Amino acid sequence: MTTPHTDEHADRPLIPTRQLGATGITAPAVGIGCWAIGGPDSNLGMPMGWSTGDDDARSLSGLEAAWQHGARLYDTADVYGHGRSERLVGRLVAQVPRHEIVLGSKVGYFAGTAEHGFEPRHMRRQLEQSLDNLRTDHLDIYAFHHPNFGVDDRWLHPALEAMRTFSRRGPDQRHRDAGPASFRAGPAQHRP
Repeated sequence: MTTPHTDEHADRPLIPTRQLGATGITAPAVGIGCWAIGGPDSNLGMPMGWSTGDDDARSLSGLEAAWQHGARLYDTADVYGHGRSERLVGRLVAQVPRHEIVLGSKVGYFAGTAEHGFEPRHMRRQLEQSLDNLRTDHLDIYAFHHPNFGVDDRWLHPALEAMRTFSRRGPDQRHRDAGPASFRAGPAQHRP
């Protein structure tokens, strides 16, 4: 990183922080969405990436600049560039104090050879890969990437139990909060 985030940048406006629901996580009100840095990609024959996000040096420079300006919340997913986005964020994670960055990733969009993206053993493998990609031993937020749990919500309860299991594990394989953007682990409820 060219310039570390230090008190010499105290003249820059601070990004206000927010408590993320009942998670106990405090993060800046502005986060950095990292889909675009995954670059051009496709999944199941459908385009899903960004054709302009294929310059790793520029992407990393952008992540570093965001950090230097006070960004501390970074959101990515296992499927963005099939791990490319996570790996780039991991390069930032290797440069900054881990306790100062809030990392979120998602699971479920990419099923690979699993029956469904929310099959619990597949979710476990994807979590392990995300941790490796991000160069960390834990995620602060791990979310379901979409609300399609199969016919009659077949995978809803197994996926929720998998998330609960991940959060109960030790620091080698854990996350602090789980659920999709519009759901919350516990009794599944839709949030506006």
